[in-house]
Amino acid sequence: MLKFFSSVSELGILGHRMIVNAMVNTQITIGTHDGVFHCDEALGCFLLTRLPDYRDAKIIRTRDPVKLSGCDLVLDVGGVFDAASHRYDHHQRVSECSDLMKSMRLITAFQLQTEYRNVGGKVKALNPTWNSEECPEQDALFSSAMKRVGDEFVSSVKFIAKTLKLSETQIQKAVSERKTTHPSGALMEITDDPVDAWKYFLADFENKLDVEGSIKFIIQKDVGRRCWKITTVPTELPHGGTQRVPFPSAWRGMRDEDFRTISGLKSALNVDFANRSAWCESREGDCDIIRSFNTVEMVFGENYFFADGVLEPCGMLSFFVNG
Repeated sequence: MLKFFSSVSELGILGHRMIVNAMVNTQITIGTHDGVFHCDEALGCFLLTRLPDYRDAKIIRTRDPVKLSGCDLVLDVGGVFDAASHRYDHHQRVSECSDLMKSMRLITAFQLQTEYRNVGGKVKALNPTWNSEECPEQDALFSSAMKRVGDEFVSSVKFIAKTLKLSETQIQKAVSERKTTHPSGALMEITDDPVDAWKYFLADFENKLDVEGSIKFIIQKDVGRRCWKITTVPTELPHGGTQRVPFPSAWRGMRDEDFRTISGLKSALNVDFANRSAWCESREGDCDIIRSFNTVEMVFGENYFFADGVLEPCGMLSFFVNG
């Protein structure tokens, strides 16, 4: 053990308290607040206990400044953000925060609510209710919260590593070849992308090709439903903003015969309630949806026009793509 601490450069994030603890064979401690627990400190503690230096750390939940002062690392409590002393709270006034903290928007751990809004609710639900007749052990409940948010985090990392990364090359190819789907380049076809990974890469690839905002719609086969899906691209990828070209407002939530009647499309199936995705029986049906727009000039620009209900790009006779 002493040999391990023989060089300061080998200590990494370990500070003076950790050296002392190791020399006297005491347990490393992580301090966080007691009472109602939340997603941020649960995830922060989970991540720390995945590091070799904190793998066997004891988590102390308290707001007592004296007890916290003896902890090797403190997060989400204490009113101090100082990496040198391993204090990571985010509840200060903005004027008291470092530039780093301001740029982080005062977060302790990863802001999972942005991408996985239900995680915070799942963690919060593990707290005892105000009228609970039983008095469950809070530390045990917090351990359950750590496991729950940790499982979600690990699952998300695996998703990114295995699913999104594998889709990146395919999506880059689809962006480059978008004009083979339609000469305007406003319609892009994606194959084998059940998780809509295109939302994470589209803006970057558009930027590289200097065609920012040009792709308005994504068509793809919905294997689960055995039909075709068309999605309007959001203005703020991956999920935010409005749509670059929205579906007609009257389509929102329509389905089956009602949707076919209002759209005039024989193969139409339904539109989601967010009015962002629609489903058709065939690939040609997806193309028909775009052709049905009265505001098609917003999509394809002045070089494309409607003639007898058919979108004709620069003299080409058909908008259909063989399926």
